[in-house]
Amino acid sequence: MIHQNFLPRTYLGAVDDNPFNLDIEKAKALLAEAGVESLEIEAGVREAQERIEIAQALQATFGKAGIKINITVGTAKQILARYRARELDMYVGAWGPDYPDPHTNAGTFAYNPDNSDEAGATGLLAWRNSWDTGGLTEKVAAAVVEGDRDLRAQMYVDIQAEFRETSPFVVMFQKVEQTGRAENVANLTLGGAITAVSYWPVTK
Repeated sequence: MIHQNFLPRTYLGAVDDNPFNLDIEKAKALLAEAGVESLEIEAGVREAQERIEIAQALQATFGKAGIKINITVGTAKQILARYRARELDMYVGAWGPDYPDPHTNAGTFAYNPDNSDEAGATGLLAWRNSWDTGGLTEKVAAAVVEGDRDLRAQMYVDIQAEFRETSPFVVMFQKVEQTGRAENVANLTLGGAITAVSYWPVTK
């Protein structure tokens, strides 16, 4: 499912705004405006077939705009080690929330209080991408402690709008998983985005 925001659907503050579309000529014009005549980058991807295929599709699409992508495939340990060490130009991967609160993603995608190499904040995706969030760090810190639910939701809407325009991330999809079960099985819930399954309510 196309989804261009770091909060998944159903989360407080989630939005369905998908403002970006494929426009090769506009991409070429933006590169020319920036004075970029040739660009070659390394993209790291883990050895999962579906991720390799996504990287290859990006390679072909970027090539149409004159950007050469060299794909490096490795084990999760190899590729993630390089990503966490800030050694990759580009990482093609997936991310999932750890708990059902918007801070689980806001606190890693848009929070980076110390962008120095010495900080070693490998758990923060903003840090891994060497991105000084330009004010979003403070907004994320304010949102996580906001007690008014409606105001807090709007804060995450605003954070994501700014994030889409300024961040080094390209969020493309939200993963959708389907569950098969027999007709006589009831009350089976696999936990949604965080896959926190409970079996005690299940009846058959």
